[in-house]
Amino acid sequence: MIDSIRNDIRQIFSNGNMVSRLLVINIVIFAVLILLEAFLKYLGFFDPIFQNVALHGLPNKLMFKPWTIFSHMFVHLGFWHLVWNMVGLHLFGRIVGDLLGDQRVLPTYLMGGLAGAIIFVLFAVITHPDYDVTAHGASAAVCALAAVAGIIAPDYEIRLLLIGNVKLKYIVLAFIIMDLVGTQGYSNAGGHYAHLGGTLMGLIIALQLRNGVDLTSWSSVFSKGFQTRKPRSTSKVARKLKVEYKSPTLSGRQSLPDNQEDTNDFEEELNRILDKIKASGYDKLTREEKDFLTNASKR
Repeated sequence: MIDSIRNDIRQIFSNGNMVSRLLVINIVIFAVLILLEAFLKYLGFFDPIFQNVALHGLPNKLMFKPWTIFSHMFVHLGFWHLVWNMVGLHLFGRIVGDLLGDQRVLPTYLMGGLAGAIIFVLFAVITHPDYDVTAHGASAAVCALAAVAGIIAPDYEIRLLLIGNVKLKYIVLAFIIMDLVGTQGYSNAGGHYAHLGGTLMGLIIALQLRNGVDLTSWSSVFSKGFQTRKPRSTSKVARKLKVEYKSPTLSGRQSLPDNQEDTNDFEEELNRILDKIKASGYDKLTREEKDFLTNASKR
């Protein structure tokens, strides 16, 4: 069984997208930490391990553990904390990857987590200057992805249990409101400020991208080692799609037929729109082009 799991993980890192890799990394780290906590907690050995991966609020401690600025965003100890963050990572990260490219998922994740860390430390210094507090989790990073997704595809609909279809812009707005309310509490106010920091970074990334400025381009050299070694054939993936969009020259809704010729046309149109976003920004797209992207992401 262990060999099978190892092979599955290797397959994901060889052929999977960045969202899949981040999911695996977070889940594996969670499993390792839970095992260590189970066996070492009552011996007094687990807390030193946790203190070396969690983010510290006191600068005089953080300066001796600078790696925790990044390590904390991959650390979860609560099961539901992990579940909700991974659901958000899968949902919002997939939208960002589909519409803006897989190469923008990791830098958005890291920049969101970094922004959240900075806000958390500032909050801790201002409110708790005399004792250390710690933070961990991917929430700020996921909030950044959610904000980017909400800007580039605000009308994308997500089906929520017991509620039905809800547009993405309202989901992101609800997250922001909940975090604003959460800052008024005492149990995790710093965490909610960190979430808002991640959201703010996501908004900045998306709005700058609209203006033709790609703040995630710094990762292009670094991410080469993470690129898929054996990319899936885009024609095979696209062949499974049935995209509906409105055409300015044809009435009603049209479906993209499932054949090679139309698959090639679809790929050309998608690439043209993505190139236009990179060159001129999302705001320069026509209503039909935005509808095309929204429907293309619903696969």
